[in-house]
Amino acid sequence: MRIKVSNYRNISSGELELQDNKLNFIVGPCGSGKSAFIDAVSKPLENTDITVNHSADDVKISVDGKDPQECSIKAFTSVQQGVMFEEAPNTNGYRIFVGDDVKLQEQIEKFENQLISFSNIKDNLLRFIGQVTVLEKAFTKPNAKNLFTPKAKINQLADAVKQSSPVVQEILHKGGVDFLNWKVTGIKFLTEDDATCPFCSHRIEDVLLNSLHSLRDVESKPFIPLFDDNVRVQLSNLSINVPSCNNSEQIESLKTKLIEIHKATEEIQTLIEFQNSFTDYNSLREITELPKISNETYNFIPELKATYEALQSNLNEINKTRGVMKSNFRNILSTNKDILNSQLKELGIPYKFEVSNASSEDHTASYILNHIENIESVDMRKSLSYGEKNLVSLLLFLHNEESNIILIDDPASSYDDFRRSQIFSCIDSCQKKKLHKTILVASHDYAFVRRAVMRKERDNESSNIGSIFFINNQSNKISPIEIKYNDFVNLSVEIPRHIRLSKTSYQKVINLRLYYDIHRLENPNAWHFTSMLLHNESKESIEEQLGKMGTSLSGILENINQELDLDIDETLINCDHKITEDFSEFEILIHSREELNNSKSHKPVEGSIKNALNDLVHMNDCMLFTLNPYKFPVWNCSLKQYIKTLN
Repeated sequence: MRIKVSNYRNISSGELELQDNKLNFIVGPCGSGKSAFIDAVSKPLENTDITVNHSADDVKISVDGKDPQECSIKAFTSVQQGVMFEEAPNTNGYRIFVGDDVKLQEQIEKFENQLISFSNIKDNLLRFIGQVTVLEKAFTKPNAKNLFTPKAKINQLADAVKQSSPVVQEILHKGGVDFLNWKVTGIKFLTEDDATCPFCSHRIEDVLLNSLHSLRDVESKPFIPLFDDNVRVQLSNLSINVPSCNNSEQIESLKTKLIEIHKATEEIQTLIEFQNSFTDYNSLREITELPKISNETYNFIPELKATYEALQSNLNEINKTRGVMKSNFRNILSTNKDILNSQLKELGIPYKFEVSNASSEDHTASYILNHIENIESVDMRKSLSYGEKNLVSLLLFLHNEESNIILIDDPASSYDDFRRSQIFSCIDSCQKKKLHKTILVASHDYAFVRRAVMRKERDNESSNIGSIFFINNQSNKISPIEIKYNDFVNLSVEIPRHIRLSKTSYQKVINLRLYYDIHRLENPNAWHFTSMLLHNESKESIEEQLGKMGTSLSGILENINQELDLDIDETLINCDHKITEDFSEFEILIHSREELNNSKSHKPVEGSIKNALNDLVHMNDCMLFTLNPYKFPVWNCSLKQYIKTLN
């Protein structure tokens, strides 16, 4: 998994390459950008997240080239503690004590995808409804009982066909309803006494005149739908034959078809309304089956059958799974509660979970945290210390978290070694249980991360431990440094090694001073001697002070050489106090601290820098076994900025 971040908080550019489906670690001092990486991919962008002098458009965040919002990511941060300790029944409680219903969710997702397939044929369904609407406007819609009233246009047409004379039928056959209207209109200009054609002024023969007079009471309106071009097109689109104007059986057949397509329209409209009403799982809770679709409807919309049957089949599976979960609900609650209580016991936390107000229908649950010695159930959540709350929250977070990528920010802060070990085991077991989860843990606790390094080294290729990086932030540019087993050193061994490798006397002086700052109590004379060397005191002054301490220059040199297996001599006194390219940043900072304490200091600095440099020199009693400071810039970010000014 590759995370890329730019122009987010104190990261102008940064990239992390993590191992998929493994437990990964990043470590670094406060302010290095660890939390920024986690927040960047797990929470919405806020204005305060944008790097100074940049805009939101400059912020670029991706996980494997995709927007983090497209990925399944969940982060455990300090905010989660409050969420986990909510008292009211909620979905978080249900997820913890029951789970995320993965199988059910997969089925619902499949159902949703099938509804998308339904949407793909929706245009066809709407087109069908539109065609039927045209016909129902022309012939009148059936009533609620799917019957036509006597006044319906289709019944008026049927009556007109039954009552039509051969003359009318011939006219309709020859020229349609427009021709009939033309003749009916022209008759109005004929009188009993005058048999002259109103158009050509010739006399009309008696036979023809009699036939024309028979049209005086004829109504052409009922016949109009049969000759409407749009109606005829829609009938053809629905594979319905246009009936003849002189065939009553065909008219009755048309009535039957109109009723069938009306029923089909009602079924399709109900199905469309169902599709439009579906939003999420809750909208399916009371639904056991889809609206009914008849075979007659499939005849009109053949492509609907496969989509409908797939929808109904999956809905059946959803309801079946839901039923099984409901029947197993109490057993699941009890099992998960026992697992969590067992983990609390292992962590040395004297409390136990009791589940209350759990609902399989509402997907909610709550819990109380009862002291193991309480006979009555009393919720003790508010009595927990900050550290206990954090541990319990982490435990709850990890228990049933089903996101593909899990991020954990600083889980071991301010804990003793026992709790560090337990927290590590908790996270480690979570990853082993969820083999397809990628977990990233950010920490500034080197001892905590060392456990991961040792585990990886021990298990070698079979290890579930992935990438382990030190976050080196230089001018807001992140350059991760891989941490290996031999990068953790015992300074009592590492410093003498560096003394032997030192290219200059001054470099030896700096490292001697660091060593005896650790071992000041065991060898105070050597500490005073190395301090004098670092302060560049004269040989005479050194010999005088050593004499007052009951030793000599030759004696202290012999003592140091024997203790550290070295071969140092008087050349260390008044050596050239200049740094060279062989100096590590660690040694440069020690040099800089001495320069600042010297009256000849050339660059005034803030008091915070002086304090940080003093802490760096005097903190080594806490660093007997630590990440190698000669290789990794483990000091705070203010010193990282300061060291740039020394170049």
